[in-house]
Amino acid sequence: MASSDIATDNSVGLVKKDDKNSDSASVHAFFEYCPVPYIVTDTNFKILRANYHARVLLGANIDQATRKGAHRNFLHLIIKDIPLFELWVEDKSTPSFHATLTLAGRPSKVVIYHESVWVGSVKQHQFILQLNTQPTNRELQMYRMVYQRSGQAIYITDVNRKIIAANSGFIELFGYQESEVVGESDSILFLADEYAGITSSIEAQTSETPFWHGRVKILSKDANMVACNLNVSAVEGRQTDETSSVLVHILENIEDQLELENMLKSAALRDDLTGLYNRAGFNQRYRDAFAEAQRNGDELSLLFIDLDNFKQLNDLHGHDFGDRLLKQVGKRIRSTLSSSALIGRLGGDEFIVMLSGALKPVSIGAIAGRLIESLSTPFDLNGITYDCTASIGVARYPSDAITPEQLLKCSDSAMYAIKNTRKNAYAFYDSKLDETFDRSTLIKHRVKCALEERRIKPFYQSIQNMVTGEVFGFECLVRMIEDGEPVSPGEFLPVIASDDLMVQLGKRLFSDVVHDINAMQAFGLSVPISINFSAYQLRSEELIKYIERLVKLHDYIPSQMKIEITETVIFEDDEQVEQNVKRLMELGFSFVLDDFGTGHSSIYTLKKFNFSFIKIDKNFIFDIDVNNKSANLLSGIISLIRSLGLDIVCEGVEHK
Repeated sequence: MASSDIATDNSVGLVKKDDKNSDSASVHAFFEYCPVPYIVTDTNFKILRANYHARVLLGANIDQATRKGAHRNFLHLIIKDIPLFELWVEDKSTPSFHATLTLAGRPSKVVIYHESVWVGSVKQHQFILQLNTQPTNRELQMYRMVYQRSGQAIYITDVNRKIIAANSGFIELFGYQESEVVGESDSILFLADEYAGITSSIEAQTSETPFWHGRVKILSKDANMVACNLNVSAVEGRQTDETSSVLVHILENIEDQLELENMLKSAALRDDLTGLYNRAGFNQRYRDAFAEAQRNGDELSLLFIDLDNFKQLNDLHGHDFGDRLLKQVGKRIRSTLSSSALIGRLGGDEFIVMLSGALKPVSIGAIAGRLIESLSTPFDLNGITYDCTASIGVARYPSDAITPEQLLKCSDSAMYAIKNTRKNAYAFYDSKLDETFDRSTLIKHRVKCALEERRIKPFYQSIQNMVTGEVFGFECLVRMIEDGEPVSPGEFLPVIASDDLMVQLGKRLFSDVVHDINAMQAFGLSVPISINFSAYQLRSEELIKYIERLVKLHDYIPSQMKIEITETVIFEDDEQVEQNVKRLMELGFSFVLDDFGTGHSSIYTLKKFNFSFIKIDKNFIFDIDVNNKSANLLSGIISLIRSLGLDIVCEGVEHK
């Protein structure tokens, strides 16, 4: 078979070890016609690719078009010492391997160079064959033409790193004339403090394999630095002529690629919405600044900012308005602080500010005060004026914490402390806050253990008709039993109010109530039981689906249970809560409005859902016998509720 009949595949070049850098047609052409036989095989030595000289040399032995050649496996070309060759490929104990191959039907001595590369997840072997043959004049002319016309910058040095040639691509990219660099050391192209490391790496690599690849900066004639991918090929001189060994350097300008990489890297560290640093970007710079402050004995301050009424905006007007608010918040924080402040958005409505330097508490307080004032000014959100204040927690290094994690935690604790008291204010970290958080952790652990040990129990309070004395219902009250005594829910419910433990508690109570209803029915009693659900529980898909499964097993449950919710749950206008309330109503559950008069009491609240009855809070009851004003207020509330056709239950009359 003639060499022209052999399929050509040049997706891997002579000196390229990375397919991603081998897509330049001119470089492919340079590799294709470079007078060095080059072969690529798989790990079983099946020939995958061969350049022009390899195909001419081996002919039918590498028929890639039909895969039916006499020797399509590289090992079939080796006349002897195949085990030694395979061992050499694995451990490369020497830079090259001397072998006798069957070439053009006759034995020929060759020197083989090898390099293993990974193309994606596939390992391949690359082999270069060195023969005592000379390229023809036609081949040399073709190679010279490709070398000069290549779009890549190429220069060649001798073993002493003196430049002996440079092509037109090199001249165009770096501004040198060939006469200005020939005879000079290629050190003129590199920064002095980088040159030694680069040349040492090249020498170390090419002593084992003829390839080297790396990213370098080349100094152009006008003293500009040009970022390049550099591929070096070591070509050994032949013993039959006066040619010395040379290093071929192929340079690819990657300035545009680097600019794109930097843009992508910067984007990965920025918040898309506000343009501030995101959590990853802030943490990266925060940790660097913290380490520098530790080295230099400097101080740092963190201001943890959390918006007070952000969720309500999302619930009332949607996330688009929430996003607009966050953008404006970011702008106000930037405009309030100096350019030296490090600002980030940690996610949601949480922002963080780092201030460097030794600032007195009064100065930090003044900065926090300006932020509070700025963020408390109403926001104009495309026609909607919205008040959204902020709570800020302040912590300082080294007085409050000595690690970056501790300092962030301290500022977070201070923020929650002020948010849970009066909001729209700032607070400095106080070590006593740790005791509060430790207590919270302990209580959650106690509740978790109580759930696992079934020490969370329902207690039932009767609901009676004040005229007849008839018991027409029970309210389920939760108690945690410790040391045989019930623990008041006021001690643990507020702590777990926004924790998954609240969902697990809801599931447990619901299951216990179903069990008790079944027990009462076994004795012929049929009295409905009310159970309280919070907004957090009503948002839980896990809890709602759990109830749906129980109803499928016991279809009478909805007629024997009522679900109590407070005015606050309804007033939050939470779409998820409303959807789940409707799902429960569709199952047959009736709802009771609890603690009427303590929240945002309104006709809207009473009309929003079809409540079976309304429970008036005990604060309206306790002094009606001595306070005419309270009695008149209660009478008015009762008249209003009755006018809507709703039944009434008054709390706090257990003893009278």
